[in-house]
Order: sequence, then C-alpha cells, then structure tokens
Amino acid sequence: MLKEQGICYNDMEGYVLVSNYRILFKSNDKFVQYEIITLGYIMKIERKAKKVHLQGWDYYISKIKCTEREQGKRIENIIMNMAYRDRITDLFAFSYYPEWCYINEQERKLQKLNWIVEKHINEKYAESSLLFVSDYNINMDGMKIFNMIKDFDRIGIQWGNYGERGRWRICNINKDYEECPTYPNKFVVPASVSDDMVRECASFRKRRRLPVLCWQHKNQASINRSSQPKIGLSNRCEDDIKYLYEMKMTNPNDSDGLRVLDSRPWANAEANRARGGGYELFDQYNIEVGFHNIANIHSVRSAYSIVHSLCNGYKHDKSWYTELGNSQLLYHVKCILNGANDVVKLVEGGTSVLIHCSDGWDRTSQVSSLAQLMLDPHYRTITGFCELIEKEWISFGHRFRTRLGFSDINYSDTNRSPIFPQFLDCVFQLLRHFPTSFEFNEEFLIVILNESYNCKFGTFLCDNDKNRNHYKIKTETTSLWSFIHRRDNFYNYKNPLYMPPHGVSIMTHFGTPSQIVIKFEESVGVKDIVLWEKFFMRNVKSNVNLSQGDTLLNRVVEMKTIIEMFMMQMQEINNNEKYQCIIEDLKNKLYAEGNEGIQPFTDLIMNISVLDTNQRLSLAVSPEPVYREDLFSQDDLPEHSESIMVNSRDLTQFIIDEYL
Repeated sequence: MLKEQGICYNDMEGYVLVSNYRILFKSNDKFVQYEIITLGYIMKIERKAKKVHLQGWDYYISKIKCTEREQGKRIENIIMNMAYRDRITDLFAFSYYPEWCYINEQERKLQKLNWIVEKHINEKYAESSLLFVSDYNINMDGMKIFNMIKDFDRIGIQWGNYGERGRWRICNINKDYEECPTYPNKFVVPASVSDDMVRECASFRKRRRLPVLCWQHKNQASINRSSQPKIGLSNRCEDDIKYLYEMKMTNPNDSDGLRVLDSRPWANAEANRARGGGYELFDQYNIEVGFHNIANIHSVRSAYSIVHSLCNGYKHDKSWYTELGNSQLLYHVKCILNGANDVVKLVEGGTSVLIHCSDGWDRTSQVSSLAQLMLDPHYRTITGFCELIEKEWISFGHRFRTRLGFSDINYSDTNRSPIFPQFLDCVFQLLRHFPTSFEFNEEFLIVILNESYNCKFGTFLCDNDKNRNHYKIKTETTSLWSFIHRRDNFYNYKNPLYMPPHGVSIMTHFGTPSQIVIKFEESVGVKDIVLWEKFFMRNVKSNVNLSQGDTLLNRVVEMKTIIEMFMMQMQEINNNEKYQCIIEDLKNKLYAEGNEGIQPFTDLIMNISVLDTNQRLSLAVSPEPVYREDLFSQDDLPEHSESIMVNSRDLTQFIIDEYL
C-alpha cells in the first residue's frame, strides 16, 4: 500500500492511500472524511507535470495535485501498476474472502427450517396480505444461484428423447467447450435433431453460436438465440435449414410457427453478407425475418461518451439538450425496448422467435433478456433477475472484460462498449413505467452496475464460461449475488411498491396484484424514455436536489421496513414456544401505570393470531402514536396519553433490545 502526504485531490488538501482495490483520499479538513475511487473504475491515467488525472468509465476526471513532479510520477506509476493487470488472477477479486459468504451446514439447515415455517405461515394467512415471508435464498452461495435444468423445469419445458418431434433435449456436445467456446457446456435443442446436425448447424453460424432455447411460454411458443448465419452472397446449409424447421415444429400453435428477429438495421445485416454473414433468406428458410434497428457497439460507445461528458459539465449549458438529442442515447434505448416488446407480442400470440445480431452476445443478450423479463414475473424478483443475468449474459458469453475494459491499459480499444450498462438502463425504464411489477428497486440496478466494473467479485470478470472455468472463478472468487442476498443487504434492494402477480412464490403483499406480462401496447417513442439520473448524474454537483422527487417513495420504504421488521419479530415470538412467556411480560411492560385504557391497545399489538390486516397496517405504518377507533375515541383517551401510545418504530426497537 502506498501513502503519500501533501496531496491535493480535486482542490482539497490531504493525503492519498493506494491499495490493490482502491484509492482513498483523506482530507486534512475534519469536516470532510474521505473520497474513494476503486481501481476498476479508472479507464485512463494521465500525468500533466505535478498533476495526475484519473478518468473513470463515466468520463469523470479526478485530479490529484502533488507538491513536486517526482511525487506525481511516483503516484502515477503505483496507480498504473495496481489498476492495470495483465493477469486476471492479480485482480482484487482473487484476494477478497469476506467471512459472510461462507455458511456452515448447520446455519444452512437453520435457514431452511425458518423458511419452511414462514412459508407455512404465509399459506395459512394468505388472505392477510401483510405477513412477511423471507426468501430462503438469503445468505446463499451466489455461485450456485442458477441451475439451467431447474429453470427450464420451472417454466414447464417438455423434455423428450432423441427423435421426438415437438420436444426438447439437453445437448452435451460442448462439455469441453470445443464445439462452441463462448457457449455454456450444455444447452437445449429440439429433441428431433441429432448431435451431428447440431455440429453442422454450428459450423454455419458465426463463431459456432447455433440456435438454442432460452425460454418457453405456457402456449409452447419459445424464445431462442444464436449468431448470424454464414449466408454470404450465395451460401446454403441444408442442416441449418432443417434445424430451424425442427425448432419451428416444437410450436404446436396455428401461427407462423417461427420468426427470426434480427436486432441489426437491415442495411447492416445486408452489408454483412459481403463479409460472409447475413440473415436467413426467405427463399431458403421459408421464415419471415424482421429487423430492429438497434445500434452497434461503436454507436453506443459514442453516445455514452457524449452524454457522460454532458453530465460531467464538460459542455456548455446553451447546447446541453441539443447535444443530448444528437447523441441518440435515448433513441438507442427506445429501439432495444421496442425489439423486446415485439418479441413479447409474438410469443404471447403463439409465435416462436429466434433472436440474433452479428455475434449473438451483445444486442441478442439485451433483447432476449428484456423479453423474458417482461414475460416472466420470476425474473422480476431479486433472485430471478440475478438468475437471468447468469443465464443470458454470463453463461451465453457476453464479453464483460472486453466490453467494460477494466484493468486494461488500452483505453482506446474499439471493442469497449457499455452494452451491459445500456441493458440496465433499459431495465430502469421498465421499472419506471411498471413500478409495481418489480421486486427490486433502482438502487439494486446501481449496485450491479458499479460492481460490474469494480473487480471486487468474480461475477463479471471473464468473457465466457470457458475462461471462468479456466481461472476457477467459482472457487477462487466471491459472487456478487452472495453479497446482494446477505440479509443486511437484501432488504435495501426491495421495491416497496411491488405487488407480485398471483402464483409467484415470494413475500405476500397488499394491494392489487400486478400483471404477469408487462408490455407496451404501442411502440415506445423517445418521449417515453428519460435520462437515468442516478447513473449519468452520479458526479453532478447541482443546486437541484435530484432525489427530492423521491421523498414520498423514501417514506414508503421507511414505513415498509418498519412493517417487515415488526412482523418478522412477532412471527418469531408467536411461533416459538420458548417465547410465549415473553409475551405476557411484554404486555406488562407496555402498560402505563394508572392508565387502564391501554389494555385494549396492548391486546391489539400482541394478539397476532386475530389481528386483521387494516388494524396491523395502521399500527405498523404510522410514525405517530396510534389508537383504535372502535375501542376508544380521541376524546376518551386518558390524560397524558402520549406516554402510553407506542409507535411501531419504538415497539420494534424495544422488542429487539429486550429480547432478540
């Protein structure tokens, strides 16, 4: 670790500490504690005389001013040595071993027992929509969060043996990653196709990324993904044609059966034919092809560079909105959402879809995962969203290290592009339009975004599963999903407005259930998209409080947290015999001497088994002293009533302090 005194950081005097994970600046001003920059955040390091400029992935420039030139050179060298690593195993994730990520078998069994008890309570009191049921996955091993077979079983895939038309099977020809290095070691294909046909089909697809199953609707229309075919100007592959026909035959609906949705603009797809790529020609495949006009990685990188520069104040106010429009950032997001919306409408209508772009690991991942997010409410839960990222992004080979460019000194690499952050931007837009349909909140997305760059967890370190296995990511690093599912973190990411649809096995709710499928009835326009402030305005110092509009929501969050804490403690007491003796003592402690009128109030609090939803809600939500109108009116309250009225926050803290 390096410690250098006599430093100015963004015009503040103090000293700087550099470790293998972050740079910490400690100010001499006692009113300013410290500033932190993680090494993974740094995209470019540049020294100008006595100053060292650190440019982050959001193009914000942090300035370190030294007392002498040699000191500046020394700081530049140490930061470069720490931030830019040739070997992935030198990244901080390989030396980060937090104690909380290791759970012994006894603790795991206790968690499961608690989950079973709470699940029983949830089912027994299904109509009382306020009972809190925690998720069994809390404090889980994030490396094991996704299981392909279990996920397909969950949605009801009809498995079949080789030769059965209309069904699916697991293909294991890629177990050593030899057939397709950027695919998972097993994937799902039509049961009627042979392994030889799978190999031939792979050879006709760019980077051997053949069409495979991602998700299936209950009407048996499916979502599939691949890369572009090697059509070129005159190529043809009978096995590829037959393969797509067999994929079409897995859909029994009276519809088009299968449609190809190419994420690229038509002109780009057509131009790829001259380079040996292209798209499925109708006269060969007898399948309709649609195009979504989603921009390539270079256009996305340019748009984000412009907008980050705008938001960091490097442009004049006079042209701010003009340059925002010219960047086409909102237009790019709109195109992706429209592509996903088209997939949703087709699948709901009974038509299967094959999604691809050029390589099938950027725009394809965006459209496929967004469509599944809109169709399947499980993926709109916290755990389900983590599973979706594992499936559609990590296992299917999105090039995280290449696209995000962390620990790479070549900051001008044209393969860099914020494709995954753009996907999270699209999810934020959905969260904004359908605020009651997501279990997670905006902070959850911000944490995932930040940690995708920070190199603290192994989740996003590699470009594909083959590399992850080579570097032993699952055993040598910690998963971000483990961090998110820690009990003291998990509830920070819960959306207080969430109202899950009927049949979703998560915590119960109050309010009208949200819809199972979310979609836009009309095409999304740029007017429907907003700039993601907490992402792009992260470094803005403004006279306007950007979070001011969230005051009411923050209040709801605070009140719902009180409800959940209260209900958890009450359930533990009510369902454990050793706590029964506590209840009477607790009632007595809540009495105010000489005030008999408190008796109905304490019964209201403690008699959990007969307490109805509205009464409990009024008790738990109100930050002020509350009373029960059907027992006594405000005029009937005894003198000094404020001394006997207990609000929910005090009650919860009292229980925790005294007994738990």
